[in-house]
Amino acid sequence: MILFTRPRYGFEPHLNNNRPLSSVEELFTFNEEVDGSNPSGVTKKMNMKSIFNDETNNELLERINNLNSSTIPKWGKMSVSQMLNHVTIPYNDILKRNKKKSKFSFIFRFLLKGSLTGDTPYRKNSPTAKRFIIKDEPDFEIVKTDLVEKMTKVHNMGEVFFEGKVHPLIGKLTAKEWSNMLYKHLDHHLKQFGV
Repeated sequence: MILFTRPRYGFEPHLNNNRPLSSVEELFTFNEEVDGSNPSGVTKKMNMKSIFNDETNNELLERINNLNSSTIPKWGKMSVSQMLNHVTIPYNDILKRNKKKSKFSFIFRFLLKGSLTGDTPYRKNSPTAKRFIIKDEPDFEIVKTDLVEKMTKVHNMGEVFFEGKVHPLIGKLTAKEWSNMLYKHLDHHLKQFGV
């Protein structure tokens, strides 16, 4: 019998060496450190800010505006343009109002939900789901503008719109869980590029 427990460290649909995940076991296999500065193995918690808060949204937009086409990552293989395209995918999914139902088991969705919406930061070089891997080199200004426009739309939709909205993979979420998921992913990648 296999007993599933919530992973000690956050999961982000990120992939080492740009290869697809090979198993559920790999998906929930984590290093002992969150970001390299935590050798004790004690889980760090994030200060989860709300994307629906004007101040937080403006802070995120300012961080994005501090990027340029030659910004290099502190870790990972993505270029800044690929990263901007990558972090836009969840916003695209929200704005398309994808009604597709998850084929994942309840246990898997429960584990994934806790990892995506919880306050444990993603670790560096976490596995990436195939659909989130950007192989081409998009135009920096185009993807930056696209991300900013979509972030603004989602921010303006507000908490009330997101309260109880169903995520196609992990089910019904509170507005706070939606905010945590989007903020955590974006914050992780902006830190990856030093902003």
